[in-house]
Amino acid sequence: MFGLGVDNLLEAEIMQIGRTANGQPIVHKKTVSRRHNPQLFWAMRGGGGGVWGIITSMTIRAHAVPDGGLSHVFMTQSGTFCPDSSGFGYEWLRAMWIRFSEWTLMLNDKVSTQPGFFINTTDYKTGGLCAVTWQLSFEYFYAGGQDEPDYRLFLDGLKTVLQVETVEERNFNSVYDYVLTMPANKFLLSVSNPLSASTPPSDAATGSQNSVFVSRQAMKTQFAPTMMEVLDICVASLQKPDPTSPDKDGYRCGFHFLYNSITGNLGSVQPDDTSISPGLRSGVLLWNARTLSTEQATNTVYAIGPNSYFSESSYVLHNWTTRYWGEKTYEQLLAIK
Repeated sequence: MFGLGVDNLLEAEIMQIGRTANGQPIVHKKTVSRRHNPQLFWAMRGGGGGVWGIITSMTIRAHAVPDGGLSHVFMTQSGTFCPDSSGFGYEWLRAMWIRFSEWTLMLNDKVSTQPGFFINTTDYKTGGLCAVTWQLSFEYFYAGGQDEPDYRLFLDGLKTVLQVETVEERNFNSVYDYVLTMPANKFLLSVSNPLSASTPPSDAATGSQNSVFVSRQAMKTQFAPTMMEVLDICVASLQKPDPTSPDKDGYRCGFHFLYNSITGNLGSVQPDDTSISPGLRSGVLLWNARTLSTEQATNTVYAIGPNSYFSESSYVLHNWTTRYWGEKTYEQLLAIK
């Protein structure tokens, strides 16, 4: 909607630890902006958190609320992994991901989405694949009013993608007004780890999520079949559990988050003065997949894009400098550090 966080940071005040000529630690206070310490400012906007110093204050660019306010949409669809052609079964999913890809490619810079695809395998052992259920919960914001043509275009398009009739539509005067509607426990903070204490990170149990930025071209040709390859891995692990999986039952059926909230959407401004990867700047989708092994991720998720998201990625990422930034940008970051 308004670019990425790094696009809207105007200035920061940070504290860095250095040493005197006698080797004693000393704290340096720095102002970082396009005019002051510009190289450090470039590095801080994309070079990773907790790396460059302790931030004590920030100046963030504000944006006027669009005419018509902020429109919020929520819809959901669910089904099973039934292998036949029954409604909302496995073959329905195959066609749905193609429709989802086409819908994604028409989005413009007014849309910011947060869909989640969740798989429930609890009843597989007693009911087989038809007892494995999925749910796709789709939430997004549109920067503008509900009477705008693009709002109706995207809404009706997504209803066709998910084949739903029931949609929750709301409109807010500001993001703050939306936040006030959230229950206090919507985002509970708790200490959690996707791997148990007895399962250290490894190529078989990578922890966190395998992430990739999907380009416009990859969205056209690769995303839908690759998603089904990943779901095929899930089905194979149900039928023959994988003893190396971090899942207690040996399954590899984790959730998927699919964010259309990056700057590859049509009409999005794409500044070139930050240190983020090219994939993050030009991608139309951030895909986070849980429970894949390194080999499985390499053959599927990683194969459709060269870059991963720094803040949401595998604990075991062998070529991490390339996937986070690319080697040229990494060398520049390292020199500044």
